[in-house]
Parts: sequence; C-alpha cells; structure tokens
Amino acid sequence: KGAERVADIVRELNSFARVDGERRDLCDLAVIVGRAQRIVAHRARHVAQISLEVGELPPLLTDPGRLEQVLVNLLVNAAQALEQMPAGKAGQIQVRASLVPDQRVLVEVLDNGPGIPAAILDRIFDPFFTTKPVGEGTGLGLSVCHGIVAQLGGRLTVESEPGRTRFALDLPLR
Repeated sequence: KGAERVADIVRELNSFARVDGERRDLCDLAVIVGRAQRIVAHRARHVAQISLEVGELPPLLTDPGRLEQVLVNLLVNAAQALEQMPAGKAGQIQVRASLVPDQRVLVEVLDNGPGIPAAILDRIFDPFFTTKPVGEGTGLGLSVCHGIVAQLGGRLTVESEPGRTRFALDLPLR
C-alpha cells in the first residue's frame, strides 16, 4: 500500500511538472465550468447544491483541460468541506465568473462550509500539506492547482472564515 501511495504521488508530481501547459486554445469559460460541475455533481449531490453564474464573457485563451482540472479540484474540496456541515444545514457551492479590469477574468468558487482555520490558511497551497486522515489524500491538490494557475498566467488566492470560503482565480483573457 505504501509503494502504491508513493507511485500515486510521483504520478501527480509528474503531471504537475509536465510542460504541456503551454497548449492554449480560445475557449468558452462557461463550457469549462459546466464540465467541471457535471464531473463533481454526483459526488456533491448529497451535501450541496452547486450554482453557476457565468455570464457572457469573451473567449479565454487557456489550456481548457488544466483549467478544468483546477475547477474540479476546488469543487471536490468544497463538497468535502460541506460533508462536515451539521445535519439540516443546506450546503451551497457557487461558481461565479466575470470580466475584471485589465482584460482579466475572475472565477470564484465559494462555499458555506465550516471554513479553513486561520492557523493553517497560509499553508494550504504547500505541497504535501493536508488536513485529511492518513490514506485519504496526498496534500498535492491545492499545490498543483496553484502551480497550474500560475502557468496559465494567473493567481489563485483564498479567503476563509466560518461559514464562507472563497477561492479566486484571476486569469488573463489572452
């Protein structure tokens, strides 16, 4: 089991390190967001309602597969956080995208979960950092997402408090 876990970690690191992030196409962000939502919908359906607010945006020059990978990871993390909600409280995940100044796009993934404790907030993008029990995560997801967004010329940031977590992807249009 240990060797399999190490092999999985190495595969994720190789995926993170690969150079094919240079492949860029003009993409409809609404399509990418919709695909990510559909991938996660089955997992999230028992803990949250996912809503999308992606208006009319110009085409985005990006690597659609890598951007989708980031969005899927953020949505899965939000769904996992909402699994910790008290019974009877409705979990909400919201994805919003809008055009911002300087020909940039802002994509936000918000949830109403328990939040990320302030004591660890500055470490969540560190490789191998995880709050999950042993065997349930490698601690690479957010680190890989941070690296992908940087390769795409953007920034990935987080704000969190109890009842509200917001991941923001600030991406160039071109």
